[in-house]
Amino acid sequence: MKSIKWKILMSYAIVLLLLVIIAVFSYLTINRISDDVEEITANDLAFLESSNSMTFSVAYRAKIARDYILFDREEFKKQFLDETEKAIETEKVLQEAIQNGKISKEVESALSEADEKTIKWRTLVTEEIIPLYDSGEREKALQLMEEKCLPYSQEAIDAWAEVVKIQNKITSDQTSETIESSNQSKIIIVIASVIAFAAALIIGLLNANGISKAAALIVDRLETISKGDLKGDLIQAQSQDEIGRLIVASNTMSVNLKAFMQRVSDTSGQVAAASQQLDASAEHSSASAMQVTATIQGIAEDANTSSESANESVRSMEEMAKGVYQIAESSEDVSRESQTAAKQATDGNILVDKAVEQMGAIQTSVATTSHLLSNLGNRSKEIGKIAEMITGIAEQTNLLSLNAAIEAARAGEHGRGFAIVADEVRKLAEQSKESADQIDELIGHIQNDASTAISSMAQGEGEVKKGTDAMNEAGHAFKNIITSIHLVSEKIEEVSRSAKKMAGDSKHVNERIHSLANAATDTSLNSQNAAVSSKEQLAAMQEVSASAASLSHIAGELQEELKKFKF
Repeated sequence: MKSIKWKILMSYAIVLLLLVIIAVFSYLTINRISDDVEEITANDLAFLESSNSMTFSVAYRAKIARDYILFDREEFKKQFLDETEKAIETEKVLQEAIQNGKISKEVESALSEADEKTIKWRTLVTEEIIPLYDSGEREKALQLMEEKCLPYSQEAIDAWAEVVKIQNKITSDQTSETIESSNQSKIIIVIASVIAFAAALIIGLLNANGISKAAALIVDRLETISKGDLKGDLIQAQSQDEIGRLIVASNTMSVNLKAFMQRVSDTSGQVAAASQQLDASAEHSSASAMQVTATIQGIAEDANTSSESANESVRSMEEMAKGVYQIAESSEDVSRESQTAAKQATDGNILVDKAVEQMGAIQTSVATTSHLLSNLGNRSKEIGKIAEMITGIAEQTNLLSLNAAIEAARAGEHGRGFAIVADEVRKLAEQSKESADQIDELIGHIQNDASTAISSMAQGEGEVKKGTDAMNEAGHAFKNIITSIHLVSEKIEEVSRSAKKMAGDSKHVNERIHSLANAATDTSLNSQNAAVSSKEQLAAMQEVSASAASLSHIAGELQEELKKFKF
């Protein structure tokens, strides 16, 4: 048998599990995307920048080497050697990337070829052309410059352009994969969020409606009973939890209360009839007592008549005593039944109090879930900060591509390949910025869904408040029923006490009549005693008559109370 607490905890456990799954998946997805972006930024873009710089370096050094041979200016030579040292450092960085396994085999092969051609060209310039020129063989140096140096430099530039092209394609593919993975993750997160929101909404509405409807049925039934109407149909229990047990208890109380009130009605009718019979018997006994007194005054003429009247009085008193004892027994039965009904009503009130406690636990669970949804909104804000960081990286990359395009323009014809690469880098930066904007938009949707879920939780909390109020009304109805039952029980106890008193009085009268009968058989010897006994009998009959009138009045009050109930 499942309790309300168990059902509610399981329902919200399912919702919380869905929310945790969404949060974990979102966290892992963002971390993975962040790692991919960092890898692209730290490795691929850095490698791409170094390769581009080598392309520009070869073209620039070829130009200043040629200027040195043509114009014989020492600053060109110094500038060439300085740029060569920088290029060698860049080549070392690229070789370290190869050794660390940070680039693909295809790029490694192209890089090795570009490095070989660059070394071949650089060796020609530094070890042949410049020494020949410095030694005075300028024509030969110029011939080597035109025949070998320029073709070698163009081969090196083309080789580095091929490295850039291959690396650019790899970076583009990685970026596309990251964007595709990000889009798939967005779709999964949106679908999971919609499912979690729908599950929370459906579970909250089902729980609230189930509890509020059952509570409303119980309250309506108890209000009907509190007004005295016991004819209503029993409530059908749809579950076996606390609400179901409360419905069964209210049905049992209704049936028992109806049977109890029927027995009270029957008993009150018997009490009224017995009190009328008792009153008639008392009047008859009083008349007999007066007749006995008259007989004693004329004892000499009518002794036999007095004896017969005394015997008749004895029989009447015996019948009256039987009726009184029956009333007393019936009153005790009714009193016991009223106590049983009061206990059942008290048990029902206890169940209502427990139900109110359960409703309080429900309200606490709803508030906890609302707090968790607020935390989810805060996590979404943190994800938004990561998206802003990605946007910043994209803007920096875009700025880098702009600088590269400027340098390519300065390089002229030799920088055309470098300009193409810069344009591709700019496009990649724009795609990264668009992905970051889409992530930011998704975060906004998640925050809106979280706000809607919080509103739903607030609505569920209101429904729980209504259920608690309904349970409190049921508790008040039970208390009214208990009060009415105690009132009826007190009336029955009064009837029982009066019946017992009448039984004692009837016994006393019966004893007096027996004495009167004995005195009638010996009238001539005990006339004085018979006169005294007849006076005592008359007084006793007056007491019996008064008791019968009191019992009749109590029975009338009981009948008036019973008219308030319909059964």
